[in-house]
Amino acid sequence: MSRRTFRLTLMLTLIFSPIKLAAQPQQVTADSVATAQANAQAAQAQAASAQAASTQATAQLTAAENAFRTALTNYSKAPAGAAKTAAQAAVQQAQKTVQQAELTARNAGGQAATARAAAARATAQANMAQAMLARQTAAQQAAAQRAAAQQAAAAAKAAPTTTAPAPAAATASTSASTAKTSGAGAAGASGNSATNEFNTVLGDITGNGTASGKGVSGTNGAGTTGAGASTAGANAFAGNTGAKNGGASGSQPGAGSMQQAGASPGEGSARKAGGEFAAGALGIGQSTGSLLTVYGCSRMGTQIVCDTDFSNQDNSVTQVNSADQWKDVYLQDDAGDNHMRSMSVFENDNGDQRTQITLPYGEKSRYLLVFNGVPATVKTVKLKSTANVLDVEGIPVTDPSQATAQSGGAAGAQGAPGVQQATAPSSKSRAKPPRS
Repeated sequence: MSRRTFRLTLMLTLIFSPIKLAAQPQQVTADSVATAQANAQAAQAQAASAQAASTQATAQLTAAENAFRTALTNYSKAPAGAAKTAAQAAVQQAQKTVQQAELTARNAGGQAATARAAAARATAQANMAQAMLARQTAAQQAAAQRAAAQQAAAAAKAAPTTTAPAPAAATASTSASTAKTSGAGAAGASGNSATNEFNTVLGDITGNGTASGKGVSGTNGAGTTGAGASTAGANAFAGNTGAKNGGASGSQPGAGSMQQAGASPGEGSARKAGGEFAAGALGIGQSTGSLLTVYGCSRMGTQIVCDTDFSNQDNSVTQVNSADQWKDVYLQDDAGDNHMRSMSVFENDNGDQRTQITLPYGEKSRYLLVFNGVPATVKTVKLKSTANVLDVEGIPVTDPSQATAQSGGAAGAQGAPGVQQATAPSSKSRAKPPRS
């Protein structure tokens, strides 16, 4: 066959030979991983044995070479005659021994190298099988978690929406009883607002105490005034009850107005979108997957909570975690000092705080941002983000505890019997803006 014919045949063979596709990856089990590890251990044992045999063969070769050199020395010193002939035969025999030892050492060295390579391959296969099993287990767990989350979301959507009953009027406290005797006001609603639950959440997290609230109301159309209080907690925020449930001071008998003491802008409204901003909004920030609408900030001691709406703008995500959203938001006080966000929570329709909620694309939820260590002298703040997608300035910081103390005193002094009592706004009316 000529060279040209050989090349043509080889080319045709390569062109028309079937191509073997890569096999699909097989499922790895714990048994297969154990088998791979056992094979790797056996291969390592064989490699160790082959290495020992190679070492022994090398030692034998060294001994044979030393014997050959000794035979050559004896041959050079042997006198002529029979002794010389015997020394020459010994040299020839030693030379053969050296040749045989060299062959044995080469074979043993090759076997040791092959065994080491096989052990390395077996170890690599065992490690690969173990890694594949770990990835496979993690993928199965993730799939199970996704399935459980989808089932929970489907169950939540399928469940009928129930309206929580309004809290019953609490038994009159000592101060309320005194006000009732003098005709100034009736017993206030118990401090069971959404903000008190938020205070409890923050108190549990910081370990600084639990929050409680009480209300004092006038019967002359003054409205209910709530005052949040915090026990044994320097940083436990508990002052928003007054902001949520603050009524009129009662200085205008029979007016029945619903003025909010210390409430953030837009809090008394339904927050319906209109024009560029939602009603009462102070500013808006937009990131890749969400929209943040700022309504105001209030304080308790050195802790400030900013009231915002979170709108989901990512159509591929429905499970939203509060810790993962707007992590780069920081508060800048009127002295120019920056304060990073301490924590954040979502508030649902019932006024409960959650760190994770189901929020479909385009829907909103109330979102509370908490900042610690803000001096009590700060009156206005700015909300900014390191990504420069949020910049809301001139936000007044209200103090609900002071506002409710003033409005509560006025209500007790000016209230008069015989006029219908105004009802404090429920936290549910402010808990979540209408979904658009």
